Amino acid sequence: IIGPSSPPYTGMSVATETILKSSLQDQFNIIHLDTVDKRAIGNMGRFDFINIILAFSHFFRFIKLCVKEKPVLIYLPIAQNLPGYLRDSLFLTVSRILEIKTVVHLHGGYFRDFYEKSSLGGKGLIRFTLKNVSGVIVLGHCLKYIFDGLIDEKKIFVVPNGIRDNFNGYQRIYHHSGPTRLLFLSNFLKDKGIFEVLRVIPDILSYTKNVRFIFAGEWYKEKEKEEALEFIKQKGIESYVEFKGVVEGVSKEKCLINSDIFLLPTFYPFEGQPLTILEAMSSGLPVITTNKGAISETVLDGENGFHVKAKNSLELIEKIMELVSCPDLREKIGRRNRETYLNKYTQDIFVGNLYRVLKKAVSKTVGIRKKVLFIVPLPPPYAGPEVISEMLLQSCLKENYELIHLRSNLNAKNKDKGRVHFLSAARFIMLCFKIIKVCIFQKPSVIYLLLSQNFTGFVRDSLVLFICKAFQKKIVFHFHGSNFENFYNCQSEIFKAYIRFLLRRIDILILQARWLKKFFLRFVSDEKLKVIYNPVNAIQFSPGRVSAQTGNKINVFYMSYLSIAKGFLVFVKVIREIIKENRDIHFFIAGGIIDRERNIFFSQNGERIEFNDVNKIIHDIKYDKLINQQITFLNEIKNMKRKRDIFSRSDIFVLPSYSEGCPMVVLEAMASGLPVVVTPVGALPEIIEEGKNGFFVKIGDPISLKEKIILLANNIPLCREIGENNRRLIESKFTVETIIPQFQDVF
Repeated sequence: IIGPSSPPYTGMSVATETILKSSLQDQFNIIHLDTVDKRAIGNMGRFDFINIILAFSHFFRFIKLCVKEKPVLIYLPIAQNLPGYLRDSLFLTVSRILEIKTVVHLHGGYFRDFYEKSSLGGKGLIRFTLKNVSGVIVLGHCLKYIFDGLIDEKKIFVVPNGIRDNFNGYQRIYHHSGPTRLLFLSNFLKDKGIFEVLRVIPDILSYTKNVRFIFAGEWYKEKEKEEALEFIKQKGIESYVEFKGVVEGVSKEKCLINSDIFLLPTFYPFEGQPLTILEAMSSGLPVITTNKGAISETVLDGENGFHVKAKNSLELIEKIMELVSCPDLREKIGRRNRETYLNKYTQDIFVGNLYRVLKKAVSKTVGIRKKVLFIVPLPPPYAGPEVISEMLLQSCLKENYELIHLRSNLNAKNKDKGRVHFLSAARFIMLCFKIIKVCIFQKPSVIYLLLSQNFTGFVRDSLVLFICKAFQKKIVFHFHGSNFENFYNCQSEIFKAYIRFLLRRIDILILQARWLKKFFLRFVSDEKLKVIYNPVNAIQFSPGRVSAQTGNKINVFYMSYLSIAKGFLVFVKVIREIIKENRDIHFFIAGGIIDRERNIFFSQNGERIEFNDVNKIIHDIKYDKLINQQITFLNEIKNMKRKRDIFSRSDIFVLPSYSEGCPMVVLEAMASGLPVVVTPVGALPEIIEEGKNGFFVKIGDPISLKEKIILLANNIPLCREIGENNRRLIESKFTVETIIPQFQDVF
């Protein structure tokens, strides 16, 4: 890792320290070449004697480290000016001669201008030094054009900046009274827009005196400092302006917390994606800035802040006054910024994205997409494994891997799963021939398939594994359930030995809950076990109806298969009891009917579900005059639009299941902002905090289920609070953008 430490504080130095202190230490043996210049920030990028001495000192240390440590990868933040790039070209030339893979990271947005303005010799040097790099990192998709014609497009990666969350657990209080405090936090360069802010202060004061302007940072030039102070004195605005100097740590956090609006009307030519904007967003501040560099992708005009044209005082005044005069708008944008930060710009997301780029660069097949064979079912039916498989095949994995798919659905309907008959056997034989054909002609590197927790499914999975292992393929099994231990315990000793034999031949086993590792560690080593929760496309779901007005009926929603294993019978008992006492609760029930559930073990004593006449129960409900007006049956919902519509009309979601993995429908309900009442099965105890994100009820216990439904139905404010908590939780931890890259790491 080549890069400066802090101080002085720049985007490059902060990013370098973030990398050095991150979880990348667990993945790589990191060696750091510190290129810091401890003098004032104004000395950066200059041709002077000390900078020349520093450049050669860093260069000779670099050669020494290359010879001594023999690194397999060099990470280099590149400069956007001639003095800095001349130094970087020394590093790049040596790495090319020594054939060391190199990833360069552009922390700004000026490099294309720098290249175009260079002489013919300068352009030749840039092309020569960048020709063999393994990858280039830019801060936004809008900046990929910078390396057009200089780097193969496949080697250009987008990694937005990310910062540590210093405001986790802090609930910002949005002040609607007292002076509005506007914060400018940056190094004090003219091009950063500090004078643009100073010049509009007198105009702002002509509208309102109830404002204060806070400036925090380090002056770049003493002359500019004197100019600014003289302007403030001439205009007589001293009492409305405060200079904090350089703020760090707790001082910076207090500065952000105590402010109401963040200002950075930058026109700095080297601008990339200012960390101070991300800090403002993480603290929940609305932002007024320009669209320089990657800011246009970070701050969306009118959504989580405002753009103004560079050096346009009228626009700046207009946007400042719009936020100053509307506290509710400040709060709305501020909360949206906090959510945007949690979804895109945390330190963990940055490090994860960077890790994937570095890992790809280290790989011997940089630029060549590996092939992954997916042997998975697809909808219909719309069960969790089918939905997740479809989501993976349509995800960003396609950008890095060539995905080959063989559909493994052997039965037309979910209720036929586990049934062995001529048609399913014929389909399986055809599937085996297709797998052999793909292994011979398309040569996938990795094979991904699902692990069953029933007898017939496991036998089928084991045969597929033996075929793939015969071709020496890496196998990734994904276990979507939580009852494998019960399934194992109910088998004969001979079949148990067969199960152990197969599990020990898996290369990686993906689980959906951490507690499941305890059982599988008996057969699979810890490094082969990965826990990945299911993702949700949160943007598809809007908040539910938990803000229902008093007097409206409360809508309780159950969506899953109508079967004993999913707790449907327990739910029906509860419905009857609730309706006898309360006619203001309506129940929506959606899902396909499963009368016969083969090979399913769901209790600790190995009780086997075989048959239950769900059709008869539903028939009895429909003809029961006491309750049929309070229940709406929706059948199986296959359309996302319809599912979203039902969620938006609901107030409470219920799933009293006997067994789950990481149920998609519960995550979708949480993404819709609904409180959930569930049993503590599968991954749910690891995702849901009792009373904060929902409530747990005992398995098979209608009494506790009834109590929790009544509790929520009688407390709409509690429903709303839990629903908002759920929406935030999904957006921060369970989005497609957060979860899918974990599969990429596995592959």
